[in-house]
Amino acid sequence: METYYTERKADNIRFTHREFSGRAEFSSPNHSKLVISGKINLTPEVARRYAQAMDFDKRARDYFTSLVTMAHAKTSEDFSKSYKLVKDLRLGEGIYEISEDQHLILSDWFYFAIRELLCLTDFQPTGLWIAERLGNRITMAQAEIAFRELVKVGLIKKENGRWVQATTHIKTTDEIPSGALRNYHKKILEQSVNAIESVPVHEREYLASSIAVTEDMIPELKLKIKAFHDQILIWAENQLRDTPAELVYQMNSQLFPMTVSGKKKKSESA
Repeated sequence: METYYTERKADNIRFTHREFSGRAEFSSPNHSKLVISGKINLTPEVARRYAQAMDFDKRARDYFTSLVTMAHAKTSEDFSKSYKLVKDLRLGEGIYEISEDQHLILSDWFYFAIRELLCLTDFQPTGLWIAERLGNRITMAQAEIAFRELVKVGLIKKENGRWVQATTHIKTTDEIPSGALRNYHKKILEQSVNAIESVPVHEREYLASSIAVTEDMIPELKLKIKAFHDQILIWAENQLRDTPAELVYQMNSQLFPMTVSGKKKKSESA
């Protein structure tokens, strides 16, 4: 909503919160301003009315309201339904789900990083430039091979004389038992460990929490983490609509048990 209002205001200085609120059929002239500032809760019904006010098509309207519904879900079932709808709609908007065969190509951390480097305005398709921008953590030869492989599998392409990503976002299939994917996460964790010592505190963020849960909570907990990552992707994409990217960052979330299940111990001793 904030992005929409800002863009409309830039196009038409006379566009006001009164007009925006009125288009959503709210009598309060500052309603949209209060929603954007967080002083009024953005409920699914409020989201639906503002989606119509912003002239969203059906897909965008469903996506916007599903995000809000997911944030307000009171049960695991409601959350799962909303997340599934959000995920399905995102797959139809520039998110490409890579295949098992392509996992074998993307089996090291720098493939994804190189693909994101294409977003930088000064990108150069050379092994030297890529290796240097990645802090010389890979060799020129590795950079050149990885770049060729990304082209080969169709994840980057040349368009109008410049190299671009073939699709906005890519993701792996859920719960796939891929050895290449496990290796990727191991490599990423190694980079994360190294960054603790090599990257200044003001340029990184590390959080860790130990929480007590029931086994029934774990599926929804995993979905909430995936939803959070999706929200960050959407936010970053919106921020870069009119501003060129300058850096490539890696964002990780780790969730794993610190204890042995009491239910499993009981079944083993029975």
